[in-house]
Amino acid sequence: QNRFTSIDSSIGQLKALETLTVYENGLTGPFPSGIGSLVSLRRLSMHSNQLSGPIPSVVGQLSRLTDLNLSFNDFSGPIPTEIGRLGELSSLELRSNKLQGPLPGELGNLVSLKTIRIDDNDIKGAVPEEVCSSFESFLPSFYLDCGTRLGEAELSCPTGTCCMFCCTDGRGCGCAYEPEEQWLCFNV
Repeated sequence: QNRFTSIDSSIGQLKALETLTVYENGLTGPFPSGIGSLVSLRRLSMHSNQLSGPIPSVVGQLSRLTDLNLSFNDFSGPIPTEIGRLGELSSLELRSNKLQGPLPGELGNLVSLKTIRIDDNDIKGAVPEEVCSSFESFLPSFYLDCGTRLGEAELSCPTGTCCMFCCTDGRGCGCAYEPEEQWLCFNV
């Protein structure tokens, strides 16, 4: 919560750094290049800035990450498939960006997830079968845009499967389960 507008690439020299929290600053431009070298990083929170461009595939090299929060920025393009390499990730927050394209099936590799938020983006299509079949075994809190906007669902997800919270842009999120199963939304 400072007024940083950039992060110098020399930050990549801090090989033992485990937590980088630079949320609610004035960071602009692309994802900082030096962060991909932070091999010990466990938590990365860069939410609520004005970072733009694609989320680079180098994020997949941060194999020790448990928490990744890039929400409330201007990231665009697809979710990189390399995020599926982050096997220790328990929280993935990418909501409120301008991400597009289909949901990558590699997200099904994230078997330690407790929370995944990809709502309030422009991701369209169907949730891949490999994601739902993987998520059913541990049932993370999964927020996505499966509500309807102007009568058209952004992401389709079979009812009662891995999609726990259906969101609609500008209207919020609600439990996707039938009333008799809604206890699942509160017991994760």
